Amino acid sequence: MFIAMTQRLVESSYKEVRECLASEWGEFFARNLTSYLPLPLAYHIPFAQYAPFVRGVILSGGNDLALFCDDELSHKRDRYERAVLEHCVGHRVPVLGVCRGAQMIAQYFSCEIAPLQGHIGEHSIDVQGRSYRVNSFHNYCVRSISSELKPIALASDASIEAFRHRELPIFGVMWHIERSGGMEYDGLWQRFLQALKERN
Repeated sequence: MFIAMTQRLVESSYKEVRECLASEWGEFFARNLTSYLPLPLAYHIPFAQYAPFVRGVILSGGNDLALFCDDELSHKRDRYERAVLEHCVGHRVPVLGVCRGAQMIAQYFSCEIAPLQGHIGEHSIDVQGRSYRVNSFHNYCVRSISSELKPIALASDASIEAFRHRELPIFGVMWHIERSGGMEYDGLWQRFLQALKERN
């Protein structure tokens, strides 16, 4: 069984565009997803062709949203991930957005995303009065959230670090669960796993 994964787009010094996935994801699947295999998505293949073979989707980190970085790679990735989300919303496919992936979900549901400072490195988040340490590698935040989403974790600056959809199996975390220090809080990860199991 496969979990589809979107990839970052990188243009090499040879002027060759590459679709890349951080090597930590392979280690993460080996530790935490032994019943599933990652299926990296090629952006020239419509997601509908992958859909019959996948149980869920992870929108990975890397690249800025085109909202903040007006280059072709960001636009290309935005277009593809919006199409993935459109399918997943319509078919109730579980989705987990990580860092940029969470920003993409937030943008899709008309949340406010804004630049911020101080979120490179470890910091604390608050989940219902409990404090957790997470890693962080982003320069943008979810500042306010739409009524369709529910905030789950907040940073000390009140930016939204994690959220879930109120009705659909869609989740977002602003830190990197695949990297060291990414699983101290795993509440939404557990919800994502449960949604995978419950999907027909």
